[in-house]
Amino acid sequence: MTDEEIENLAKEYQTDIENGLSSKEAEERLAKYGKNKLKEKKKKSFFVRFLEQFKDVMIIILLIAAIISFVVAIVEKEPQEFIEPALILLIVIMNALIGVFKKIRQKKHSRHCRICLHRMREFCEMVKKN
Repeated sequence: MTDEEIENLAKEYQTDIENGLSSKEAEERLAKYGKNKLKEKKKKSFFVRFLEQFKDVMIIILLIAAIISFVVAIVEKEPQEFIEPALILLIVIMNALIGVFKKIRQKKHSRHCRICLHRMREFCEMVKKN
C-alpha cells in the first residue's frame, strides 16, 4: 500500500495513524459496533464428518448399487454374489475415511491462520492502547 492509500484509509475510518484511537473513541466504537471478534464454529465429531462424506451423488449411486447387488445375492442364494456388494461398500467406506482424514489435516493447517489472526488482534489492541 502507498502512503496515500494508508492516509485515505485513516481518514475513512476516522483514526490517527501515529496514535491510533483514544480510549474514549475506542469505548464509543466498541459500544456502537461491538467487539472485533470472529465467531468460531462448533467442532464436528469424527462420526459427523464421516457421514458428511456420503452426500456426494456418486457415493449415493454406489450405495444403491450395493443394495441392489445385495438383494440379488439374497434372491439367488449364491455366496459368490455377496462379494460384489461387499467390495462396493468397502470402497465407499475407505473413500469416506480418506475424505475425513483429509478434512482433519486441512483443519490443522488452518490453525496457522487462527494464530495469525490472534497475533493481529493483539497488535491492534496494543496500538489502540498506546
